[in-house]
Amino acid sequence: MAKPDLTKVYSSATGQPMKDDGESSLIPALTSLKEATSNATASGAGVTISGIYFDPSANNVIKVRTA
Repeated sequence: MAKPDLTKVYSSATGQPMKDDGESSLIPALTSLKEATSNATASGAGVTISGIYFDPSANNVIKVRTA
């Protein structure tokens, strides 16, 4: 049986959900990404510029908000 993921999740300085990888840095907590189909809808969903979001309309791609 697999161990449950009990890693703490934090918010980065830009508001992105981050997960402590147990080493020297934080990695994105991908399970809590906001869904958006463009930079405009990502902005409306609260994703900051340079923040990441999930785009289900583009074959389930993870994108970076650039504008």
